Amino acid sequence: MPDPDPARQALGLDGLGLDATMSGGAVAPVDVPAEIAGRYTPTALIGSGGYGDVWRAHDRALDRDVAVKLVRAMAPHQVLKARREVTALRWAQLPGVARLLDEGRDGSVWFIVMELVCGTPFPGVRGPLSWASLQPLVHGLLRVLASVHAAGILHLDLKPGNVLVAEDGTLTLLDFGVSAGEGVSVDNLLGVGQGATALYAAPEQLRDLPCDERADLYAIGLMMFEALAGRPPQQSTQVAELVMERMSTTAPPLHQVAPAVPAAVAAVVDAALHRIPGRRPTSAVEMWQALGGDVPPLVGPTARDLPLTAPITEVSLQALFAGPDLFLHLRQDAASVLWAESGGTHEGVQRVLRQWLAQGHAHWDDGLLVVNRHALDRLGAARMKGGRPRDLPEEVALGADLIRTGRHRAARPLVELGLVEARELQDVDNEHALLELGAISALALESRAALEPVLYELGRTAEPTAHLMKVEQLVRAAHAVRGGNAVQGRALLDALAPFANERLEQWRVTIEHEWVKLTRDLAAWEDSLDALEPWADGLPARRAKLLSWRGSLRYAQSRYAEAAERYAESARLRNSTSEMLAAHINEAGALLAAHRFAAAVLLAEDCRGRAALGREARYEALATWIARTADYQQRRPQRVREELVEAAAHLSAYTGGMFALREAAIAWRLGELPRAAALARQAAQGFGERAAATVLADALGFACEPRRGAVGALEARALACRVPDLSVQSLGLLNSVRFSARRQRAARRRAAARPRTEWDTRLDVISIHEALSGPS
Repeated sequence: MPDPDPARQALGLDGLGLDATMSGGAVAPVDVPAEIAGRYTPTALIGSGGYGDVWRAHDRALDRDVAVKLVRAMAPHQVLKARREVTALRWAQLPGVARLLDEGRDGSVWFIVMELVCGTPFPGVRGPLSWASLQPLVHGLLRVLASVHAAGILHLDLKPGNVLVAEDGTLTLLDFGVSAGEGVSVDNLLGVGQGATALYAAPEQLRDLPCDERADLYAIGLMMFEALAGRPPQQSTQVAELVMERMSTTAPPLHQVAPAVPAAVAAVVDAALHRIPGRRPTSAVEMWQALGGDVPPLVGPTARDLPLTAPITEVSLQALFAGPDLFLHLRQDAASVLWAESGGTHEGVQRVLRQWLAQGHAHWDDGLLVVNRHALDRLGAARMKGGRPRDLPEEVALGADLIRTGRHRAARPLVELGLVEARELQDVDNEHALLELGAISALALESRAALEPVLYELGRTAEPTAHLMKVEQLVRAAHAVRGGNAVQGRALLDALAPFANERLEQWRVTIEHEWVKLTRDLAAWEDSLDALEPWADGLPARRAKLLSWRGSLRYAQSRYAEAAERYAESARLRNSTSEMLAAHINEAGALLAAHRFAAAVLLAEDCRGRAALGREARYEALATWIARTADYQQRRPQRVREELVEAAAHLSAYTGGMFALREAAIAWRLGELPRAAALARQAAQGFGERAAATVLADALGFACEPRRGAVGALEARALACRVPDLSVQSLGLLNSVRFSARRQRAARRRAAARPRTEWDTRLDVISIHEALSGPS
């Protein structure tokens, strides 16, 4: 038997147990464009079915491979219903469900974009299986399905190929949305390639009757029967015969075919396979408990087992949650929201936790609830709406006000909720207004990852205007530039005309500035800022940005005192607390680089307090790093705090790298060399290959754990580094292990950028005097 196609196996399209007689006849392929929606390039046909074809495709916009399903012709009302399913699933972000990345129309074809998921079709191996080996998989499947049903979504196309089992036994459900758009009736099953679906469709689906959760439980009963018995309950080889048998008779008892299966388990399977829905288990939770589950899968610990004191307090609720509280304040804020929504009773806590878990806002991990910052923001936005749809113009006005005052993180979940409502109401004008606000807030967060959901939403609007397409191009340019793709970023920016909207115009010029920084040509950078003087003339908001960019340039030129002055001037012109905070953080960093430690720490501590109050996690982390670095550079006693690294890594890989390098230097000073080496490797990974600081992290790692043959490549990278401080320190760390007069002379030339009065002060890791002194 030939090996299965890895691409087909990754999407669960093999292992269905169907032969040619079950195919129902040939299916006409969907016409495939050379490029779908202007971004997805099909590269290989993975499989075909009655609903359409699945292609492996490359997403040009985000540079990744995805699975694209091209759906056959559907009526408009069916497409609308299916699109709502897609939106609901994406919003819920349920654990155990394959991520739905995009959907829309390209010409006459409706497409759905999914993440590529690795695994083999349920149960992962050929049967018959023992109940002991199948039980963990069934329990896992019912847990996921309970979350799906609790979110108000039916699957209605459960089959082995849509339940993938990874090597570690975890399960992923695929292929939502389409099944809700087109019925699985006799009329559309026969003769159109629906063999796999027919095998697992409930009798009410075949009769085209209304379905509920019990149709999905029927499919699970079929999959359990097949896995435990090694064959399906009905063995007809023709679709028509199978359909008629399924609708007219109940499946034979499992114990007749598999007598080794425990009687209680066989009884649950038999009940799930009853042709009358009312004779089946009523829910996935009920079926889970009947199969040996002691605790409802949505809840985790029962109310009386929760680690809470009596009476419940907001502080005691923190014991339920995983952190970190450093920077992100996850335990504190999750407990605060839970306290407000639950009323402080055990019953209320259970009710709210059920909702959070069902909606994908939280999940259990090692006995603690994990709720991320964005989920908390979404819950806060939902509470602000009071559980009711807000008038969409009011929604837009509130989002605009949050953005105007610099509260971009708070605006994001409000925009997401508004978009769901606007699309439900088919309110195109407010949908477009919310999309524009979402783009502005994502651009302001300065994170490439924040731009991806915005690209998703912009790409799926049904009626894009020329203005909205221009906004999408700006976001794509930012995504390319922030990902280091200078060529793509330049091409997108060159085709982008100025905006009439002032905030969008400021962001267009901001991304232009980020592109110039990416080139690392300081002379070109200076020229570009000089050319922007007319653009900023007489407009305080633009002048504030230009002053901040000049501060960045002075910093890159090692003119740190001047950089601090430009940042301070920029802060005075800022019109929002968040923007002012960002400028002052930059000012404190420049003061630190200028070795004006007292002023840097004073400003950083003030920023840290304000950032914590406003839950500006990134600024709180940077202020903490500045204060901790000032202590290190002044040789004040410190201990290694790896919890800072862990918390910072939740914000971004680069921020985690900054803290990892700081703690690695402290560990190295304390003589904890294995610990320092591990932290240095973590820093290099966080910075990434392109970052200038990576060479310093690698050099420190080498100083902790020298490796034969590594010094030559590290020396070449240190000499090529354009940041003098980083180059000097890297060369010095190499010389601390294996001295070279050539490296010392190179380090001395680069050290000229620093006044000799500062040579005794530590930089990121070592001082210039240490770098020039040779082996320690």
